[in-house]
Amino acid sequence: MFTISSILIFLGSAALGIIVFSKGYHKKLNRIWAAFCFITLFWGMGGYKFSTTPSKESALFWWQIAYLCVIFSPVIYFHFVYVFLKLNKNYQRFILIFAYLLSFIFLFFLWYDKSRYFLGDLRWVFGEFYCIDWLKHKNILWLIFYISFYWILLLYAFTLLIKAYRKSSGLKRLQLKYFILGSLIGWLGPELVYLPAFHIDIYPYSNFLIAIYPAIFVYAIVKYRLMDIHVTITRVGIFSFLYILLLFIPFYVGYQTKSWVLSTIFAFIFASIGPSIFYRLQKKA
Repeated sequence: MFTISSILIFLGSAALGIIVFSKGYHKKLNRIWAAFCFITLFWGMGGYKFSTTPSKESALFWWQIAYLCVIFSPVIYFHFVYVFLKLNKNYQRFILIFAYLLSFIFLFFLWYDKSRYFLGDLRWVFGEFYCIDWLKHKNILWLIFYISFYWILLLYAFTLLIKAYRKSSGLKRLQLKYFILGSLIGWLGPELVYLPAFHIDIYPYSNFLIAIYPAIFVYAIVKYRLMDIHVTITRVGIFSFLYILLLFIPFYVGYQTKSWVLSTIFAFIFASIGPSIFYRLQKKA
């Protein structure tokens, strides 16, 4: 399930990043959010690889790749909030610059000496893959990173967004509403994925939440012109998206289980319900 969610994160973030960048690459706001989407690809790619390799050494390498997203995404997110809300106070600019500086320091230690001083060690969990084991070495640097970026910085960003939402009205209020909703769902995902690092072995189904947030943003883009993006939806676009998704799942099930009977059953079910779903989506669009 973690592997499937990682693939969906990769596909969803790539699609949202392409939409945002292609529809407004000349705007700073769009470029920042596209960068956020594209950095998220590293989590999807890294998550897919470290959840499918039986090698501890290989898993560590792909955790390092995934952490390119883990380190930079909170900072780029705060940068987006900074520009989106048009913040102009000196201390807010200092926080942004300091956060970027910290992220590059953490990046250095991520790749220094096989990440011994940052990620520490890995342990086998859920009978499926290796995850970070913070309790083994209790690396202070990693804990500083986790608290400063995933608690202090993100809570400050959400505080600013909620204050702006309360003061806004009309279209801006609707845009903020969906931005906050998508952000809450998206960031709840990694917060729960962190639990196994502290030996709280709850399966990280929350990784699917990271895959869901792009759908909320696309909805806000289509209906409320979030980031001033206009998107034209066509029958071919709906058909392509739906059938790529419905055909991918049976092939993936067959590849993972080596049971093409099961894959054929999934394909038959999706082929049966596909036209009905397509009609409903087309009518809604």
